[in-house]
Amino acid sequence: MRLYVGTYAKYNNGSIDGKWLDLDDYADAEEFEEACREVHSDEKDPELMFQDKDCSHDWEEELYDESSIPKEYWEIRAALDRSFIDDDIFDAWVGATNKPVDFDAVQSCEEQYCGKMSGEEYAQMLCEDCGYISENTPSLISCHIDWAGVWRDLSIEGYVERNGYIFDTNR
Repeated sequence: MRLYVGTYAKYNNGSIDGKWLDLDDYADAEEFEEACREVHSDEKDPELMFQDKDCSHDWEEELYDESSIPKEYWEIRAALDRSFIDDDIFDAWVGATNKPVDFDAVQSCEEQYCGKMSGEEYAQMLCEDCGYISENTPSLISCHIDWAGVWRDLSIEGYVERNGYIFDTNR
């Protein structure tokens, strides 16, 4: 996420003087705040104002605030850095589940993530993994399975797909 960092004092005096800063360039909230204060070193105690945003991911959009960066942003960023889940997977999970964006969300996403594929592909893989069909299943039967229909049924049972990512919300 990139933020345009100004101050309330400048804004109230008719100025939007500030600078775009990319949060990915900073290890934590303290380092980011130090950079913001450096931008506005002409003020004794600048009251920071995030006047504009450029969010790379929807989950970041949910955490935007004009006057502060919530600690959850930094917690989520750190959790994602330690996880096999990347921003795109997390974004898809947030959009698919409508769960709150908080620290626990990363762990829930990890637990519920099933892979990147179509719903039909996942339905077939799940049936194969569970032994419902195998290489011994006659093609007379296997070629007539409606994988889209199986996926629809799985969707009713709590499986969701978003942007090609599959999640099992029952986990």
